[in-house]
Amino acid sequence: MILAQSFNVIAGGDSKPPYSYYRSHKVQLSLVQHLWRHLSIQVGGFVSPLGQNALKEQGLSIALWDSI
Repeated sequence: MILAQSFNVIAGGDSKPPYSYYRSHKVQLSLVQHLWRHLSIQVGGFVSPLGQNALKEQGLSIALWDSI
């Protein structure tokens, strides 16, 4: 299975320094492969191409799924 996801984080409000308004938008593309019985593995990568006052992130992700 091919899995495409989008995440948005927006923080605002009346915070005190050094905390301030920020927003981050992440996109992830990954593959999910069934291993055995109820277990699957997800392997993919993510990037944060847009944002304000946020880090530019990129990386890999690995997850195990148990579908009992």
